[in-house]
Amino acid sequence: MKMNLARLAVLMALAVPVHRAAAISITYVDLPYAPFALGVGKNAVLYYASFPDSQVGFRRPDGSLSAVAPTTPNAGPAGVTGGLDGNIWVTEATANKIGRYNPKTLAYDEFTITTTTSGPQGITTGPDGNVWFTEFAGNKIGKITPGGTITEYPGLFASSQPAAITLGPDGALWFTEFNGNRLGRITTSGNIDEYVLPTPGSGARGLTVGPDGNLWICAAAGNKVIRATATDPPVFTEFPMPQSPGGPFYITSGPDGALWFTESLASRIGRITTAGVITEYPVEASAGLQGIVSSPDGAIWFAESALDRLGRIVPGVPGDANGDGLVDVLDVFYVINFLFAAGPAPKFP
Repeated sequence: MKMNLARLAVLMALAVPVHRAAAISITYVDLPYAPFALGVGKNAVLYYASFPDSQVGFRRPDGSLSAVAPTTPNAGPAGVTGGLDGNIWVTEATANKIGRYNPKTLAYDEFTITTTTSGPQGITTGPDGNVWFTEFAGNKIGKITPGGTITEYPGLFASSQPAAITLGPDGALWFTEFNGNRLGRITTSGNIDEYVLPTPGSGARGLTVGPDGNLWICAAAGNKVIRATATDPPVFTEFPMPQSPGGPFYITSGPDGALWFTESLASRIGRITTAGVITEYPVEASAGLQGIVSSPDGAIWFAESALDRLGRIVPGVPGDANGDGLVDVLDVFYVINFLFAAGPAPKFP
């Protein structure tokens, strides 16, 4: 059998297995405002909500920066997402409104939530073309149409404090309950289910869908990342942080087949494989880590709110053939399977 020399070089390089965490390189972009929640749109345009500065900022692939202030002063932007209508939608936690920014006309409109002091936080686009959000203080889930009509859905357990929300693989919206210690699910017709997390007082915050089709939860108070199947009821699997305190807060699905999260109490960026292998990377101690998002350009961006800047990671390391964040003997078998058994190609050869 004639072997491609490049493939043979990869195999030989892995012949002496080394068990180590994958190294990463972080670059930074200074901002005029403190970034909190992050979002990403078409053409890899990054946007962020700056709660303390009451701004919605943008960073374009060419490096240019801009920002827009909500109409209401001190609105407290807490969450941001791109809508199917091409607009940028913002939860204004202090103003008790939902903001809509049109990047073409530069118009910024606001829509008041009926429940006073509802404290909207998490926000995401639903499969129905509407935008869905959580009411952290109002203890409800909200929906806003592209035209600005708001519908609120009560029925959560008392003082649940719904936080993050994301579109699930089943077409429903899933959300975390910080104080209620539950994972919630709401259909586009408004039917709500809630499921108790395994550990009391987990303090569930960040939420995303992983490359494995499961839901992944940051348990900030429980110092764990939780995997949940999108079933009724979900099957929960908990993965404790290697170090304490950690405080996993926001989480995103990465381009490398793993999930990346911020640790707000420890100034670390975490990476967890779908099998639960966790690797941590320290950043500056005073960073004030907040949001994290995966960009179409293959990078991971995270917010350092205390330093007014964004961090950028491009995942991947030479020799990590199976993409688990380690270079070890498993990569040897992965490459052998690719070479001789028509297995999948190495992810980072």
